[in-house]
Amino acid sequence: MVPAAEEREAEEPWSVGSGADRLDARIYWPARPGPWPVVVLGQALGFRAVDPPVPEVARAIAGGGAVAVAVDYRCWGSSGGLPRHLHSLPQQRDDLVTALAAARELPGVDGTRAGCWAWSYGAAAAVLAARQVGDLRGLVLRSPFLSGTRYVASLALSRALPQLLRVVGAGVLDALGAAAGGAPRYAPLVGPRCASAAPFWEPGPGDGYR
Repeated sequence: MVPAAEEREAEEPWSVGSGADRLDARIYWPARPGPWPVVVLGQALGFRAVDPPVPEVARAIAGGGAVAVAVDYRCWGSSGGLPRHLHSLPQQRDDLVTALAAARELPGVDGTRAGCWAWSYGAAAAVLAARQVGDLRGLVLRSPFLSGTRYVASLALSRALPQLLRVVGAGVLDALGAAAGGAPRYAPLVGPRCASAAPFWEPGPGDGYR
């Protein structure tokens, strides 16, 4: 049975799985009667489901008559998983696939009408998830990051190649350390231009992270 609109919260926490594999999310319910389509929202690098603009987008989707499910990837936000703040495109793809499958089973949801909304780095995971699922009815990508080659070219054009070398160097050192059983090496998301291993710099692309 689907609870009537007056008997349920417009927004509520939700989770799939448990322990290290737990995905935490927030559901935004439509006010109109179901059955409803469902849209899973994927996050950009470094963002959680509670960070703008995701709640605003989710509320707009719910206002349009679809259930919106904003999910935190494993190792991010309140979801399970170690090491914390791990950025893994295959893992985030799998998380979206898991969230889509579970969201389709929510009470009142028409599982044949499912879609995904994602932005920035999350768009790459959404494209891979959509390809794996195979039957999504819609895929919305905001400011998608889909090409590493174009990213490198943009850094070259903006004279930020030293930034790229620092980012790649930090990643290589982390991979070598992991292979040797060492602890994760963390790098900042935002830092001075060409003076840190941060992928975003200030002033510039990193302004929105503050």
